[in-house]
Amino acid sequence: MRSLVVVLGAGFVGLVTARSLVQRGHQVLLVDRDRETVERFGNGLLPVLLASHAERWLEPAAWRKAEHGQITPCWAAVEAYDKPDADRPDAGGIRLVRAWLEEGADLVVCLPAPAPTLDPSIIRSAIQWWAAAGGRGWVIVRSTLWPTALAELNQDLDDSACTLAHWPEFFAEGVGERQVESWRVGLANPAMRSNRRLSAICGEDAVGYTFGASSLGKIATNLWLGTRLAWVNQIAGLARLFDAPGEDALAFAAQDRRVGDHWLTPGAWGGSCLPKEAQAVQFLASEYADGVVVNLGLEVARYAPVDWTVNEIRESVRALRSPGKKPVVMLAGMAFKSGTSDRRHAWGHEILDMIDQDEDGADDWNGVEIRIHDREMGALVTPYDWVAGRSTGPSPLAGAPKVDVLVCLQAGAYPTKSEIAASGVRVLIDGRGLATKAGVPEGCLLVSIYGVPS
Repeated sequence: MRSLVVVLGAGFVGLVTARSLVQRGHQVLLVDRDRETVERFGNGLLPVLLASHAERWLEPAAWRKAEHGQITPCWAAVEAYDKPDADRPDAGGIRLVRAWLEEGADLVVCLPAPAPTLDPSIIRSAIQWWAAAGGRGWVIVRSTLWPTALAELNQDLDDSACTLAHWPEFFAEGVGERQVESWRVGLANPAMRSNRRLSAICGEDAVGYTFGASSLGKIATNLWLGTRLAWVNQIAGLARLFDAPGEDALAFAAQDRRVGDHWLTPGAWGGSCLPKEAQAVQFLASEYADGVVVNLGLEVARYAPVDWTVNEIRESVRALRSPGKKPVVMLAGMAFKSGTSDRRHAWGHEILDMIDQDEDGADDWNGVEIRIHDREMGALVTPYDWVAGRSTGPSPLAGAPKVDVLVCLQAGAYPTKSEIAASGVRVLIDGRGLATKAGVPEGCLLVSIYGVPS
């Protein structure tokens, strides 16, 4: 069922949402209050969020251009709903939004709810404007909100022709799409999930839940994943302390069905939602829970593997350094989610940040050539001009570039044994536990960042 959809908010979530809706056959109006964002998007550029929360803009990869061209950009601050058109520099955009609204467009809200309070004020203003302007159909909120906020938004729409849905899923975005069994939507009446228009946007297999379930369930999911990452990284740290192979300890634990074999690879912090939602829960506990202590231990999930990886790289270049020789290091797999441009707290970019800020170890990095590789061009955007080279493609060693230290950070970033030999790789740092001794040529040292050198 093809329909008109207005996506409000052109940040990372808004862009992913707009692209995915176009892939499903919908016409999309992408609205943002920032004029420069809209103009750049209209000129064929896509923003890429850096680990430092800054942004860079680049032309989308060729396979995305068709989708990009089917999204209509629009500059309008619809959340400032109380301003008359005559006083608005964005009046043209407001009129365009109204035109789509009058044609029966559904609204998908991708505006932020700032941490730690998850304040819904901006989202509420936008929805009130939409309802007052005569909107009808679905108003779908993708932001993480508390159940009370969703109840208030639903009450705001009582006298309108709009129906509220809460859809905080990640979708069409790397591994998340494959690991979620079905799309989950919060509704005032969960039976409404069978609505054809809602199914066209959220998927035919959408499962309806209450607003409380979608709200707290989204937070619970991320806190559970973050806690598991922290647990794995702590076990990895103990393995290093005792010079034990960390992968064996984790494999042993995985044999217990209560633990299982999912998420048993140490990794860095995952995206920007985990710290935001952890802060929100901790804030709520401190404000209202009368002494309840929330201890999630999530900081370990972000920092420990980055420290270890940087130390392994440093030790490798020290060993390989010689007069007249410039060691070459390649970081392969720069996105947080393999196959996407999502760089939010991506492991590879955290490594670059740590190297750039390593004043005490500056001598170790002088004369070292650092290159980065990813299958997605957007994942390679970095503010550091000392990065010597960027490459894309299915393999980081295609064309046999000279590389001394290869750091594999994504499942899709591992080259073949023959490619490793052809590039003369002396050290392969295995960031995902996927390399084996049999998979590297003689003379190449295999190092696991969560165990000991293999």
